[in-house]
Amino acid sequence: MASGRRLVGLAVGAVTTGVAWEAVRRRDLAALDADPHRGVLTAIPPGRPTCLPTADGTTLHVRVHTPAQPRACVVFAHGWAMGIRFWGHQMQALAADHQIVAYDQRGHGGSGHVGDDGFTIDALGRDLADVVEAFARPDLPVIVVGHSLGGMSILASARDGRLVDRASGAVLVDTGAGELTSGMFKGLGVLEGVLGGLGARVLRARLPIPHRTTPISSRVVKAISLSPTASPSSVALTEQLFLDAPVDVRASLGITLTDLDLSDALPLWKVPSTVVVGRQDRMTPHHHSERLVRELPDAELVVIERAGHQSPLERPDEVTAAIRHRIDRAVATA
Repeated sequence: MASGRRLVGLAVGAVTTGVAWEAVRRRDLAALDADPHRGVLTAIPPGRPTCLPTADGTTLHVRVHTPAQPRACVVFAHGWAMGIRFWGHQMQALAADHQIVAYDQRGHGGSGHVGDDGFTIDALGRDLADVVEAFARPDLPVIVVGHSLGGMSILASARDGRLVDRASGAVLVDTGAGELTSGMFKGLGVLEGVLGGLGARVLRARLPIPHRTTPISSRVVKAISLSPTASPSSVALTEQLFLDAPVDVRASLGITLTDLDLSDALPLWKVPSTVVVGRQDRMTPHHHSERLVRELPDAELVVIERAGHQSPLERPDEVTAAIRHRIDRAVATA
């Protein structure tokens, strides 16, 4: 008799949980439908798709858009477990009068990879230099824009030297040069205690993650990567891109990130740069950006209010304005 009551209680609890879960899911969908930026989830970035084989056998997926009279070439490099679509707002805003070049980092989106050993930060820096050499119009000033791992790829390219000679300006968004797990989960309440001592392990983890979004996963993504005021579409695209990234790619690049040290590359990056950081960035907090401004030969800081680590998605107009300002200065100098 008692066991029967327990079974009934469990059944009632399961039904109640399911009803509550579905209510939360429907509320999330309604908020997403009302988001004016919802189109970023399905929009196709400007440009024609093409590919670029690299020296180590990796094939990069690249999109190139060239209007009739471009002022400059803007090259976009996305971050860890993201993709070309991450830059949708900025690409659309700049496409009318700039050549746009964007690519999926190796292992992401439409780009291939050659195994775990191919995910060094120097390989990523060479990829970026290869993309610029192959697709940027030689008669235009080149502005390279990198978010998080993309910014680190820009800095790593200084060791190679090719991009330093070619670029007229850079915008380094929510990025750093080393010791990335320091303070990574600060400000997350209970999660800070759980994850704080596991920063490196979290980045390196090869645990499979379901490819389907849930109310729980979207809230974890928002808590870690975005600000409390982030729009539903910015949360949804971040989660979508992250879930699409292969587990082995995330883990291999996680090893690269936890071991990262670009100290020697900073003095070599002599390109005029704008360092952009979200005020509430937990993944690469302020001290990383402040270090870049101190140690880069020519850099200035722009802080984006009410933005976390995904500031190009959360505050697209402000980030685009910072890119335009850097373009204007490069064009004037040219």
